[in-house]
Amino acid sequence: MSFVWNTLYSLTCCFPTPILHIKSRHFKVIRLLGEGGYSFVYLVQDTSTGLQCALKKIRCPLGTDSVRNAMKEVEMYKLFQHENIIKVI
Repeated sequence: MSFVWNTLYSLTCCFPTPILHIKSRHFKVIRLLGEGGYSFVYLVQDTSTGLQCALKKIRCPLGTDSVRNAMKEVEMYKLFQHENIIKVI
């Protein structure tokens, strides 16, 4: 029961609508793929191209250190260029 509650909470709390607007793109949230200590990963679909992607939502508790650490993680993903490592878009 806890898993179901957490899944529902993560979808309704974190994304009040199933469409996300990120820069000039629009993504439909399809489902929760997984979660960790500080993040949720969702399967999303670009509404204009149909491309499916994984979207990682990093929770940042109050404070600039957690935001700074989340941005470092994003920058680290951008450094990797390998077929077995996810690409950041």
